[in-house]
Amino acid sequence: DLYSPGTQTPSWSLSQPRGLAYSGVDEILFVADTGYNRVVVYDVASITDGENAVNVLGQNTFTASAQATTQGGLRLPQDLAYDPGASRLFVADTNNQRVMVFDVAAVTDGENAANVLGQSLFTTQTSATTQSGLKTPGGLAHDPVTNRLYVGDTSNNRVMIFDVAAITDGENAADLLGQFDESGNILYARGGSNNGPNPRGFDSPSAVLVDTVGHRLFIT
Repeated sequence: DLYSPGTQTPSWSLSQPRGLAYSGVDEILFVADTGYNRVVVYDVASITDGENAVNVLGQNTFTASAQATTQGGLRLPQDLAYDPGASRLFVADTNNQRVMVFDVAAVTDGENAANVLGQSLFTTQTSATTQSGLKTPGGLAHDPVTNRLYVGDTSNNRVMIFDVAAITDGENAADLLGQFDESGNILYARGGSNNGPNPRGFDSPSAVLVDTVGHRLFIT
């Protein structure tokens, strides 16, 4: 499907699907359905071609696709990460400059997020180059061993690292990668690109992936 915000769509249709997350215990697949401003939830214990989704996040119904800056709404979500220990789904809500955190132990269509990162309120979408702010966040990766969430903060040219063992809305990052001064000290107020490839900087990092065995982070 072409991206047509605000148009109606059936529960089997997708528009510009991007990120994926999977719950192996429940055999549930989460899909960031970017063009329709939602996350659709599929039961993949057994798959039928073209099957309907069983739940939706970001919209109250399967036939809605409007952008929203609310506790339950989304604006062009790009990527997902799943925390199996706490049954939480992290959603990179890119055009709202935030990461939404949903309790998905039991999903209700259009349910409110439990927490938000990148904004202190669910009704704001201000981009920022600070210890708590984000600017078009893209990729996500969750490390269940350390309970750290890695966020590809694309337009700030950095990867933000949040401690998500317990979350406070709008909390500060615990660390970052990609922005340093000449002495190697991290700088949360700097968001420029690396001005050429170097060992410390990034230019628009997006996807991130954690190797929980070798304790490595891969970043595009």
